[in-house]
Amino acid sequence: MPRIIIFRGDTRDPGIIKRDGFALHGEGAAAVQGAGGVLPYLQRTLKGKNGYDIQRWVIEGRNWGRPTISTAFDQGCGGYDGDYIYQIEFANLYEVPLRGSSIRNTLGMTETRGEPALFMLMDNMMLAASRTIAIGLNVGTKEVAFFTKIPPANITRYFHKSKGSWTLMSQVQAASAVNWKMNRARMAMFERK
Repeated sequence: MPRIIIFRGDTRDPGIIKRDGFALHGEGAAAVQGAGGVLPYLQRTLKGKNGYDIQRWVIEGRNWGRPTISTAFDQGCGGYDGDYIYQIEFANLYEVPLRGSSIRNTLGMTETRGEPALFMLMDNMMLAASRTIAIGLNVGTKEVAFFTKIPPANITRYFHKSKGSWTLMSQVQAASAVNWKMNRARMAMFERK
């Protein structure tokens, strides 16, 4: 498997990201939990949808209520902005094209002629056995939407926009619980806007 490098723009401090990674939160986490997990959520949400529908859903559905963690294959981060750009690396993900695949049938998706090239990133060739699941676009912004947590160990470095330089995550000290409580309060304020 080739190494996959993706990026995410975020406002949260590197110490918090080193401790927590990137996880579903709020309404998004509740939606997945309410459906009984990631696979049942995807089956319910993607049933009857084609590649154009999925592309729109990934690109236009940027909100805290959607259960995805948005990333992209370039440092433009799919148009997401923040104080930091985090580099994320995976050495154990399979890239599976959705066109004509059995995964498409498992999710109940339809296929439309000429639709965008979509793919799944998974840590197991069987969707039901995967602990890491994402759907990606091979068009435009080249976004990848993760439905599962991105662990801190996969976040290798960050770019601080105001400093204009990259720093390895191994040089960052994980945030304490006090910082976590302050960040949760900040996120709650952001969700209300």
